[in-house]
Amino acid sequence: PAVQTAASPAAPIAQLADGVRVIDPAGHAGTSTPLAIICEIVRNAYGEDACDLRLHIAEATLAQIAPAPGVRYEVAKKSSLRGPRLELEVVARAAGREPQRTRVRIDVRFEREVLVSRGETRRGGRADGDAATVERRMLTPDEARTAADPHAVAADATFARAVPRGGVVERDDLTRPEQVKRRDIVKVRREVGVIAIEIEAIALEDGAVGDVIAFEHHGRRRARDAKAFTAEITGPGEAVIR
Repeated sequence: PAVQTAASPAAPIAQLADGVRVIDPAGHAGTSTPLAIICEIVRNAYGEDACDLRLHIAEATLAQIAPAPGVRYEVAKKSSLRGPRLELEVVARAAGREPQRTRVRIDVRFEREVLVSRGETRRGGRADGDAATVERRMLTPDEARTAADPHAVAADATFARAVPRGGVVERDDLTRPEQVKRRDIVKVRREVGVIAIEIEAIALEDGAVGDVIAFEHHGRRRARDAKAFTAEITGPGEAVIR
């Protein structure tokens, strides 16, 4: 549905780059210009992810939708609101005049800190400060979804595949050394109050520290209807039932 409002003074725009304005939608909260309505629509579409949302809009487009006194505005979406480029229609209505319609195209980006490869990385190499650095970049929605959080990379993380020099490291580019292999015999600990129970179990999957994988009891003939159980790997040959 369209959103309607009356004109009011515009909020400041963050910065200028190559004829394109980079706009922080949060800076337009509480105003009622066409731009503010657009910002509100896009922010609502992204919800909690909108904290570092940025809109790239051409200066010519901003001039076309500049608010005028005595004019009411409606904004309707003409494309998905979750893609890298949005299309919307701004309808200006003034008493005694035909409505004026303006198509608006906006690029959606996220300004985030990412991990960037310093050089050509190799599979199995450590993902440390020598291999990658933290930079702030503008990302498309798809890039933002797949990029690794540089502040959540495990200290023992390694590259699962090569990343080109200057490339943004994705979550799937990283892995951790496997501390448990399938068919390994693992000591599994369970704490019940002040009592700790430790058993030996056979791993049914490979896993690294922090992974929750399936196990079966060791040293018992497995019944057809016996069920596997899960535990979190805490180190080489060790796991705990949470």
